[in-house]
Amino acid sequence: MAMLNISRATLPVTVRGNKGTISVAVRENGQIGFSTSAGELFKGFTHALIDWDTDNRSMIFKPVNLDKLPKGVTAEATFIVGQSKDESRYISAAGLFKHDAIAYDYKTCGTHSFPGHIDTDKSGSKLSFTLPTAMVPKPKVARKPKADKTATIAAPVATDSDDLEDAA
Repeated sequence: MAMLNISRATLPVTVRGNKGTISVAVRENGQIGFSTSAGELFKGFTHALIDWDTDNRSMIFKPVNLDKLPKGVTAEATFIVGQSKDESRYISAAGLFKHDAIAYDYKTCGTHSFPGHIDTDKSGSKLSFTLPTAMVPKPKVARKPKADKTATIAAPVATDSDDLEDAA
């Protein structure tokens, strides 16, 4: 009988989730959310410049800081990059989607995620994704209401022997 010793170190590592997937989500509240991998681009940056490619309907994000803006760019031209408690990055862009050139109705379309792409050149790294003209909203799943949690109040417990005598 042949024996084979299998060590855990020789087994392939199981990856949970889509680690490394670069995606951009447009949410039904007008926020642009970035996947963890896409959000890495904004580490150390507080703002972003957003360009719009009208021919390809592509949105391009370039991370910047207000103290080191590119020549000819003012702080009013930038968008704040927010960070949630779980360190995911987002941009509030409801007004941006109402721009005549973009004209994307995020409320009607609902939340959708799109593949992103990071390009790096001499001016730095940029994240881009293509935004369609319209999307069909995803069906909403009706959820059961949570069970009512009623708290029960316990009667006070005497802890001192003097209290026990007083109660008698």
